[in-house]
Amino acid sequence: MSTVQKITIPNSASAIAQAETILFELYGRERIMAQMPYRVERHGPNWELHGTRTHGLVGDTFSITLAAADGRVVQLEKEK
Repeated sequence: MSTVQKITIPNSASAIAQAETILFELYGRERIMAQMPYRVERHGPNWELHGTRTHGLVGDTFSITLAAADGRVVQLEKEK
């Protein structure tokens, strides 16, 4: 019998760490780090993180919503 380990996200630092793990794999570390500082907000049971369009950034920014209770991705998209 296998057990699934829950990943709780209690604070913004944990939300950033979890989001970066996912986003770095999908889009590359350099592309995501270029969107710092991130906007991080807790909305009810979820953490919402958005990349910031900085001067010279070309392309879309990320938006990811993570469930605070178990770390699952609720929504992931690119914003124009």
